[in-house]
Amino acid sequence: MLNMKKPYFRQAFMLCCVVAMTTNLGAADRQKTSPFRSQGEIVVTSVTPNLDSTFSINAVDTGVGTGFGTFDSTYTVTGYPAWNLSGELEFVYEGPFETTTAGGDLVYCQLRVAGPFDGVSLPSAVSGRVTVLGGTGKFAGVRGDLATAAITTPTGFTYQSEGLLVRASKPSRSGK
Repeated sequence: MLNMKKPYFRQAFMLCCVVAMTTNLGAADRQKTSPFRSQGEIVVTSVTPNLDSTFSINAVDTGVGTGFGTFDSTYTVTGYPAWNLSGELEFVYEGPFETTTAGGDLVYCQLRVAGPFDGVSLPSAVSGRVTVLGGTGKFAGVRGDLATAAITTPTGFTYQSEGLLVRASKPSRSGK
């Protein structure tokens, strides 16, 4: 244990705290947070039943999003029935998807949505989260959490998503 009664220990400790706080504040200054909204239509291209009572679902979508412009996404998700924390049966869709923005950059995401399930008919509406995990080009280092809601259609879903994206800002030319 350090003897904090010695003045030089106290000064060294305070200096370390100031350096740590300054470093964290500097990291926050190098991030850019921006609101994000998107909407689009997901078309399911294949559904394959699995031996474990889940379904492998492939889908594509075209949508429009803040900063993305018109984009295309490909999904490879799993669908399965599950009990939620309230004790209600729901059908869950979860898994990764990749979005190609109008500028050709990629954005990597994870989807988890669910809706009421009666054991027979799939939900007519689902809601949940999209977690943005990273990207390329303009979206390198992007992170985010989006609320999403969708309504089923004969071929898939129409959806809207909204939330915040956090991107690392580029360092200035002076190196600061």
